[in-house]
Amino acid sequence: MKTKKSILIIEEDLSLKQTLVQVFRSVDYRVVSTGINIKALKLLDEDSYDLVVLDLNKTQDYGLSLFFKIKRDHPQLPVILLSSSLDCGPIPCIEEEQAWMRITKPFEPYFILKTTEEMVSAPMAA
Repeated sequence: MKTKKSILIIEEDLSLKQTLVQVFRSVDYRVVSTGINIKALKLLDEDSYDLVVLDLNKTQDYGLSLFFKIKRDHPQLPVILLSSSLDCGPIPCIEEEQAWMRITKPFEPYFILKTTEEMVSAPMAA
């Protein structure tokens, strides 16, 4: 039996979060979503995910802080960072921090879906 791939969406913008949930569920991903808060870390500790989609939330440093905590506690977990700016700001070299990709808002849902498909399409371990 094939297990659904799972995605954790961490996004403050309710409309964007709902759109992402719909896009991913439309192609049969298991999706959990939350805001940028301490609950996100709890969700990561309670369940396993194949991918995290994280809003950097440029108006607060918590999105970036959360990213570093995820990479510290779950170093193999791929993370797509959503940003509202082309400016990397406090992230001098995202590749060194092991983010899989940084996507600037606004973006086409097809683009994030295609990127996600590529990331999680590897065969699952038996």
